[in-house]
Amino acid sequence: MKYVRRIVYCLLLTAAANALPLVWLLYAKWSVSGAGWLFLPLAAAFLWVNLRPIPKSGPTKRIQRLAEGCELLRLFCVTATATVLLQLLWLNVLRADIAENSFLDGWAVFGGAMGLLLAVLLLAVVFWNGMIRVYLTSVQLGIKHRVLAALCGWIPLVNLWYLAKILRICSYEV
Repeated sequence: MKYVRRIVYCLLLTAAANALPLVWLLYAKWSVSGAGWLFLPLAAAFLWVNLRPIPKSGPTKRIQRLAEGCELLRLFCVTATATVLLQLLWLNVLRADIAENSFLDGWAVFGGAMGLLLAVLLLAVVFWNGMIRVYLTSVQLGIKHRVLAALCGWIPLVNLWYLAKILRICSYEV
């Protein structure tokens, strides 16, 4: 059951982070009217996943918050990977549309930039929500790992390795 919930949450977060391209494809490409109403349920799902990433479990509130932080970081990793792939696909579709119709040049670039900005902002919310929960509730993480994680956060690829290390330490603590 845990894996089904995780898959559904990853799909919801991916849809919310890529809402602008999704609505554009539904409305402009496939002529689905009323596609803009999709924003409301996606926003509600995004809030729900950030507030309640897992059902109540754990012997104490501290362990519960730590487990929630670990789950949010896992969801971030999967959703960020899916979002990168979807954004690359979205940019490829935009490039094809620009080639067909030169009138759309400015609007397509603006739409692509806004879709990318929305995805980055929403994924940052998920990431920092998880990191703050982990940083505030983990005992085994220690000062050393907190400082090294902050320093490694600025180094590409090393930051992913250290995020996996933080997840491993905190998952063992849970």
